[in-house]
Amino acid sequence: AGTLIEVHEHERNRGVAAARNTGISVCNHELVALLDSDDVWLPNHLETLWEAMSASNAKVVQSRERWFRKGRRVNPKQYHLPPQGDIFEPSLARCLVSSSAVLFEKALFEAVGRYDPRLPACEDYDLWLRMALVADFGLADQETIEKDGGRSDQLSLRYWGMDRFRVFALVKLLDEALTDGQAELVEETALGKLEVLHAGAAKRGKVEDAEGYARWVDAIRRRDRTARGCSDRQTMSLPGALENAGFDWVRRADDPILSALREAE
Repeated sequence: AGTLIEVHEHERNRGVAAARNTGISVCNHELVALLDSDDVWLPNHLETLWEAMSASNAKVVQSRERWFRKGRRVNPKQYHLPPQGDIFEPSLARCLVSSSAVLFEKALFEAVGRYDPRLPACEDYDLWLRMALVADFGLADQETIEKDGGRSDQLSLRYWGMDRFRVFALVKLLDEALTDGQAELVEETALGKLEVLHAGAAKRGKVEDAEGYARWVDAIRRRDRTARGCSDRQTMSLPGALENAGFDWVRRADDPILSALREAE
């Protein structure tokens, strides 16, 4: 049967994105399933996903989850329920794919560019959006995961202002070969999140942060809309879509978004 579990360690903590990239890169199988430390696969999980993938011919499928908070069963909001088919537009506002509930082809993962190791959080939001651009998502309409929220060690609680990372992911997405309609949706979503971040910073008296978010808004509105499909996802320090939009200022140490990425390195 071979070895069921192999452990691969980095010499230092490089974050969840790098850990997943390493794990998937050494995987010798065509399909990949993930499991977060605070989630539990139910016994039929992998079988259910495999059957859904085989029935739909989808390259990526997910199942439903049972949610718990501090040990008590809770019901997810309607907008948290996993969608299927073309999920790109609904996934812009929030992450609608659970890492522990998904099964995908390794070839698809490699084709869209892996996890972005620059992101200390929301790396899954970033990846699923890139997958949703090129593939429909299948759905196994069964609860095969138990997810326990509210723990202090969860990334969603460790980092404040998670939309900072989502904005970075959205701006990167503008480097992809989007249709005009998709690009407009991405811009609108990024601008909406930046407006909330700006308002929050201004309310708390964080003037430099508010000015930083305003610069992102200005750059997005003035970007070169013809520069698409030319990004180098793993080596570019800045999203290419904004290179011609007066982006010299982003190398400033006080930028509220890029400084958050640097702090996590």
